[in-house]
Amino acid sequence: MADKDIRRLVEGVVDYLEWEKTLKANGAHRPVTRDSLILIDFLRFAARNEMVWEEMFTLHTLKEFSHVSTFKHASRSLIALSGFLYSNGKIPKPLTVPRRLIDLPDPLTPISISSPTKLL
Repeated sequence: MADKDIRRLVEGVVDYLEWEKTLKANGAHRPVTRDSLILIDFLRFAARNEMVWEEMFTLHTLKEFSHVSTFKHASRSLIALSGFLYSNGKIPKPLTVPRRLIDLPDPLTPISISSPTKLL
């Protein structure tokens, strides 16, 4: 089963890189070569781990791949690939990374200043 899914991944990567190449030809500034290397690295990762299609575009797989990949920010290429596959009906939802929430103060709560500061 994994062989069939790896072939699907190869087809998806090739289609994505062809699409990216047309964007670059039309003036978009995207690092196609870097994406190619990252996605080939991901293909090897998926094949070595005998992944099935449903496992390939999960947050868990993204984290595991990021730990073993030698590329910095490799997740960006996988997120872009998953968005492309989603828009072409190949996967049920694109890969997303949850954003960290920043704990901001309530804007309606008055701020108390314990010592006056000098304004310049």
